[in-house]
Amino acid sequence: MRTLIINLDGEKQRMAFQIDQMQRLGLDYKRLPAITVADIPAEEIAEKAAQWERPMRAAEVACLYSHCVAWKMVAKANKPMLILEDDALLSSQVPEILAKLDGYNSADHVTLEARSRKKILAHSPQKLTEKSNILRLFQDRTGAAAYILWPRGAEILLQKAAIAAGLADAIIAATYEMSSWQIEPAAAIQLDQCTAYGVGSPLETKSTIDSRTNQKPSPDGLFSSLKFKWRRIKAQLRMGLRQFSSQTKAGRRFVTVEIEDFQVHINR
Repeated sequence: MRTLIINLDGEKQRMAFQIDQMQRLGLDYKRLPAITVADIPAEEIAEKAAQWERPMRAAEVACLYSHCVAWKMVAKANKPMLILEDDALLSSQVPEILAKLDGYNSADHVTLEARSRKKILAHSPQKLTEKSNILRLFQDRTGAAAYILWPRGAEILLQKAAIAAGLADAIIAATYEMSSWQIEPAAAIQLDQCTAYGVGSPLETKSTIDSRTNQKPSPDGLFSSLKFKWRRIKAQLRMGLRQFSSQTKAGRRFVTVEIEDFQVHINR
């Protein structure tokens, strides 16, 4: 299974880290140059930024566009791919997980990631490898740093993003039409989560959504503010209904993380 790594041209240190990680794990990969704010017309950014639950930052719009490029590649190739942001830290279990999932036909989307927030997960896991389980994921909340996407899932996400922009992870989490699954123990964390999980970080990072590109378009009056508020309310209601409808077969909890699966990074 091919790995797509979303990487800004200026983030050479992150890409060097990813190349080392890919070579050490023996993964086939392709660098995907990230879309930048400069690549998108200002009017288009303003239009897309106003379509989510709050005004999006210009860099967040660019990040969504980068993921859309990856989704289009999956759809065109007509086979699943692992999509990574360039600050994703992978566990030693990933090669075996990818080998098992390469011919998996029960999923549209599988996340490898844990990010310090509870998820709604099926009570009954399925054995995937000797050390890894796969569970039906009914509700995620955040994180799009490491996930496998199948062609059907890619088509669904592209349709969603075309209707209304949003944070890439928010669109994925809210797309209940997909068959989404979770790997446990988590096989990936972002580098900014290393301390939270007691994993030594191999690289110091800073968010690429910096102060220059971090500004949100100002809502144009009361009507816009009410639109954003209503969208947030609707999103919360949908999540509440999702939790209620899945309560007999799933529960809300944290995804486990096995530190030893990342031990190779601590010793480097």
